[in-house]
Amino acid sequence: MPPRYDDSFKSGAIKMVTEQGRPSKEVAAELGICVETLKSWLKRAGFQPGATDRQNRIDKRQRELEAEIRSLRKQLAEKDEVIDVLKKIRRHIFETIEDKYRFIDANCSEVSVDKLCRLLEISRSGYYAWKNRGVSARKQHEQKLLRILISFHERYPAAGLDALVTMIRKECPCSRNTVHRLMKLYNIHSIRKRAFRITTNSNHNCAVSPNILNRDFTADKPNQKWVGDITYIPTDEGWLYAAIVKDLCLKKIVGYSFSSHIDTNLTVTALKMAVNRQKPQDNLIFHSDRGVQYASAGYREALAEYNITQSMSRKGEPYDNAVAENFFSCLKCELVHHKHYRTRSEAQADIFAYIEAYYNSVRPQSALNWLSPVEYERLLSVYAAKVA
Repeated sequence: MPPRYDDSFKSGAIKMVTEQGRPSKEVAAELGICVETLKSWLKRAGFQPGATDRQNRIDKRQRELEAEIRSLRKQLAEKDEVIDVLKKIRRHIFETIEDKYRFIDANCSEVSVDKLCRLLEISRSGYYAWKNRGVSARKQHEQKLLRILISFHERYPAAGLDALVTMIRKECPCSRNTVHRLMKLYNIHSIRKRAFRITTNSNHNCAVSPNILNRDFTADKPNQKWVGDITYIPTDEGWLYAAIVKDLCLKKIVGYSFSSHIDTNLTVTALKMAVNRQKPQDNLIFHSDRGVQYASAGYREALAEYNITQSMSRKGEPYDNAVAENFFSCLKCELVHHKHYRTRSEAQADIFAYIEAYYNSVRPQSALNWLSPVEYERLLSVYAAKVA
């Protein structure tokens, strides 16, 4: 086997040929090696055996220049890369250190983690600790809260912040500020449209009852004070008229009716439904505006049949019946103004679902300590049973 020579021996032999300009044969004879071996070392080092010393120096300088050019190009590319990253960093607002970690995680495929950490002035070990730590319990809770929030908002797009907080708390503990922050962050807001106001037709010759209620909208127990009103729902077939009866203690719609005609039968049907559902005792007051449908002899007879005392708003005072009108405002803001009804039956079915499946059973009421009317009625019945 041929002897093995170390790198210093090879470089010394190459220098004797290239720098001292001595012939390859002479150097090989002096060092006691084969000429072909020396020529192979020269060839690997980039020198052409037999070439002039001047040519070898030119070739060496050319290789050095090419190496410098490659280095400069690499430096320029890195500089452009850093400039691009700096532009991205300036467009971001980093409120917490986790925001910086997330930025690095999103851009580490383009720029090295080490360089990003230096630009953002954070430790690389901190980033890797965050990356390997996984999702924190707080973050997992927030993600769950967001899913529930979006689910409720899709089902009830008109629900406001406090209503959403009340509904969410039944499934996941949360604070009002946290829900508000998530709503702002993900652009979630109540979808409502302003309701238009309908003028009551009080131009009639029927008798008018005194204002017994006198804007006292409080009630200690159910079936003590009821209020009623009528509204108009537009459809392609014409107006759909809806009459409701609302209990001031429960804030619940206890009776309602629909018709293509606005007459006494419309209001009487709603009253009968309320009586059949609630079974009121004596000392019940029913308050409404001065509309002819409530002032007619037929409606007075129905009230007398059920031993209900009638109360009416003063002329030109819409706030005397504000509680009843408030329901229609919610109905139109949250439902009717977002829909287009082709038929009266379509509108009637939609409003029926709004009253029974949402307003009475789900929608939290601030006056009921953010309970729904059905939940509040259940609590009252449990309390009454305990007292009895």
